[in-house]
Amino acid sequence: MLNPFSGNDRIRLGGGCFVLKCTSYPSVIAERGFLSNAEDGRNLMKEELQKKIELTDFEEEYFDACQTFGYKPYNRHTQNQINRKYEKLQEQIDNGEIEFSCRDDDNDVLDCAYNFLLDHIDEINEYFAAVPADEIKMRYEFCLDGEEQ
Repeated sequence: MLNPFSGNDRIRLGGGCFVLKCTSYPSVIAERGFLSNAEDGRNLMKEELQKKIELTDFEEEYFDACQTFGYKPYNRHTQNQINRKYEKLQEQIDNGEIEFSCRDDDNDVLDCAYNFLLDHIDEINEYFAAVPADEIKMRYEFCLDGEEQ
């Protein structure tokens, strides 16, 4: 059974793709339409649409780190804010108030997000300089919609 919560027992054969749950690596799954819908299928073949909605690896990791921290990725956060939030989240983990994953060590999940945000602070600032906040918000919401499907 693929999804014990929904009762979905269907699997897709072929394609060479694997979805791994509860890994120590950040991941995002985005479905870009319903291929069973002929119109969506035709639209997804258009390069213009593919380029418009394709998330970069950087965006996927950035969005995932922001989710771990409870941040909206279209709002900027300073290094001091990141440090304070890390300490607060660390305390909540230690007190058993929050849990990030089903199998991974919560401290590892938090550390991974924290290190990404600090190690890529210059790239994040460049991203904000190059991409308007409303587009970042649209791309983030697209990413979230893909996770829900």
